[in-house]
Amino acid sequence: NMCFLIRSAILIIAACGGLVVCFWYPFSLSLTVTGAADCFLTSIQKAEFWSQLIFYWITSLPCFAILCTGWKISTSVKNNTVFSAVTAHRLNRCGNVLFIDLAVFSAGNIILLLLELNSFALLYFMTAAIGFATAVMCKVFSQIAEKAAEQKNELESFI
Repeated sequence: NMCFLIRSAILIIAACGGLVVCFWYPFSLSLTVTGAADCFLTSIQKAEFWSQLIFYWITSLPCFAILCTGWKISTSVKNNTVFSAVTAHRLNRCGNVLFIDLAVFSAGNIILLLLELNSFALLYFMTAAIGFATAVMCKVFSQIAEKAAEQKNELESFI
């Protein structure tokens, strides 16, 4: 039952992420580059649009990789092996990847804000804050899983 819930949440998050990547980024960037005007893009505007879009796509990729790792972790939940060194390592790796991705994402958004190319900076910084909280939770759960695995091994060797 818990595995089903985790996998359902992963699928919903992946679907929302897909919508953001496929629709929100191009839409928001077209508003930022051209405003509300319906016009042809100049070569400079095309460069601004595509460079930002590629940046957001690249910084979104690790998030989808983390969801794939979350799917593997849900298998550990299903098999009742969630408190293991393997799960702890996966959670730790997810946290590390997310921290690095957030650093790149935040730095890129600060640069875009300073260049006055980021009309949705507040939204992206709120997204980064949610990502930061998620990364911290991954690290905390990693520590919990690691300690539980150690205690399980101690108990098994004692018996």
